[in-house]
Amino acid sequence: MDDSLEYLDGPGFVEWVMRRRPDLDGKLRVILGDSQARNFGRWRHGDKVSLQQADRLCCDLYLHINEIPDELWVEAPARGGTRKAASC
Repeated sequence: MDDSLEYLDGPGFVEWVMRRRPDLDGKLRVILGDSQARNFGRWRHGDKVSLQQADRLCCDLYLHINEIPDELWVEAPARGGTRKAASC
C-alpha cells in the first residue's frame, strides 16, 4: 500500500469483507451494531472508507487490514465529505 493512500473504495471494501465474512449477510446490525451497519450501507453505496474506519471494522470482525488488496486503496476524497451529490 502506498503511504499516501489512506482511504478505501467503499463498494470494493464491502465486497471484500462480505467474501471473508458471509455470516454478516442479513445480520449487520446484530453483529456490528447500528453505527457500523449504517457506515457499511454508506460504503456499499459509494462512500470512501477511511483507514481508521477500516481498521476498526477489521478489528471488530477479526480480519487483518494488511490482507486488503492494494487495488482497493484510493486517494483521499475531495474536501467536504465523501458523499455523492443528490441528483434531482
